[in-house]
Amino acid sequence: MNYVFLFFILFTFEGFSQDTLLIEENYYYGNKIIQVNGKKDTVQFEYSKNGKLLSTLPISGPTNPVHYIRYYSTGKKMWDKTLVNNVEHGNSIFYSESGKPIAELKFENGRIEDTLFIHSKVTVFIGKISYTSLIYGGVELENGQSNISESTGALSYYPFKLVEVNSEAKTEHHYTIDRFGNFYIGAPRKEIVYGFFPGNYPKKQINKNTLFPETEMLMSGSSSWSISSTFEVYKTSTIQEINIHSSSVGYAP
Repeated sequence: MNYVFLFFILFTFEGFSQDTLLIEENYYYGNKIIQVNGKKDTVQFEYSKNGKLLSTLPISGPTNPVHYIRYYSTGKKMWDKTLVNNVEHGNSIFYSESGKPIAELKFENGRIEDTLFIHSKVTVFIGKISYTSLIYGGVELENGQSNISESTGALSYYPFKLVEVNSEAKTEHHYTIDRFGNFYIGAPRKEIVYGFFPGNYPKKQINKNTLFPETEMLMSGSSSWSISSTFEVYKTSTIQEINIHSSSVGYAP
């Protein structure tokens, strides 16, 4: 069904319709954001590289707040967030991969105001991943100083994994950030320590004391990660907010 709808949207877009626009296509991961301008609402549909519907987001219309819905690759809901002016505000529901509600949180201007419900067998990890990139060098400025290029923002669509570092098998669990840098994970409520790593991080470099990638130093620059808290689960833990930041410094010839 998702493929049929995507075909309809793209067919309309190729026909130069003023009501359907391809407004974003991610260079690295192939995600597409297609905007449909209806008579009553304007809705953005996010599709994966292989055509699966990943999220829907109304961006205008007669109703405010709106519901930002994200889906698992199976097509089941991952979350149903209430947004006001593109910020979490109001009640939001989070689901397991099987489609069952496992948490309901109340947000106030983007911050968690209250925990309304969390499943007794689940610990919720929720947060954002952002990045900062600095590039030194290239063409000098008029004052003789090196040119500096800086970019910062959400690490959109980024694939990452949590690895059970305190288990011999080092089981991996893979996830993907949404377009705004948000993530949500419902982990079994059992005592376990996870390490955070990029999706393609070599497993052989991970041990029980490695909770996130070590700083990488190269001739062309460096990259490092920082996290506000570790991904640890206890029998009594319910919810944990974790913000993650990637920093890189490069030198242009």
